[in-house]
Amino acid sequence: MGDVIVLIVLVLIVGLVLRSMYTQRKNPKQCTGDCTTCGTSSCKIDWDAIRKDIREQK
Repeated sequence: MGDVIVLIVLVLIVGLVLRSMYTQRKNPKQCTGDCTTCGTSSCKIDWDAIRKDIREQK
């Protein structure tokens, strides 16, 4: 009986995670941390400056 309850809880958690991932993919206006997917210039990370700093440190 305990195994069935654990299985139901795991299925519920996995379902909620998949649902969250699906809604984030369908709504690209939400920031997912991946600047290539949003298509806007709202990304606050200046990758050119970071690359320049790394080159200077070497």
